[in-house]
Amino acid sequence: MGKRMRLLLEADFNFFKYSIVKKTVFVLFIVSCFMLIVIATSSTTNRFLDTEYEPVAFVISFLVSWFVFSSLFERLYKKLFSKRVRILSGQSFIKLWINKEEILIKKGQITNIKAQVSSHRTQYGGRSTSTKLIIYTTMGKFHFTSDQAVF
Repeated sequence: MGKRMRLLLEADFNFFKYSIVKKTVFVLFIVSCFMLIVIATSSTTNRFLDTEYEPVAFVISFLVSWFVFSSLFERLYKKLFSKRVRILSGQSFIKLWINKEEILIKKGQITNIKAQVSSHRTQYGGRSTSTKLIIYTTMGKFHFTSDQAVF
């Protein structure tokens, strides 16, 4: 009976072991998205160069490329950065499963756990929720974030 474990949490989170890597990759990701929008807009506008349709072509190509690339990059972002996290509790340890990678933490190594679910109104009347879970251990810090409420 000592090996009996209980599932505490199972959800999709954004997770990086090192926050500097997360910030760098995220900035490069946003810059590449913006550059693709600029390239698509300029290549479309060059076809209508020196015509009366140049401003209209610029605006339409910018809006279309913004919509297409933002939806594609949102899917790509979730594939790259979102990981399935399961937290299991045993008698004297906690087991973290992060995309099939197992991390075993003894309960004595945990120094602090912070969890926060926040919700606020958006500009257009909807609600936006986010969840943060931070586990401080003697081995390091595990920081999980999600743009959906996880309880």
